[in-house]
Amino acid sequence: MFTNINNFKEVMFSNCEACLDSCCHSSKFSLAPLILEDYEKVYQYFPILFTKVDEEWRSIIILNNGKDACPYLNEEEKCTIYEQRAPACKIYPLSPYYNQLFVDTSCKAVG
Repeated sequence: MFTNINNFKEVMFSNCEACLDSCCHSSKFSLAPLILEDYEKVYQYFPILFTKVDEEWRSIIILNNGKDACPYLNEEEKCTIYEQRAPACKIYPLSPYYNQLFVDTSCKAVG
């Protein structure tokens, strides 16, 4: 569940070691905003959509189909494009949404 970070006094994050990439399996984490500087990093791996938000055009990348795991997970549950993964994947469980910041409270490393 993504919750606005302003709803918390403090957010702690331990690490990803105990988790089996639940973020990469989550249908809740299937879309992410994209800024201009990141286009070159992701366009060859993920579809990019353009949508109008509050009368401004915004870009969004599609990380998965909303039902299945990320298409870049291999049989060992490891990311096959780790060095080229989307910026949203790099900063998970934080999720910027234009001028707001959310945290995925269902992530087991968040406390």
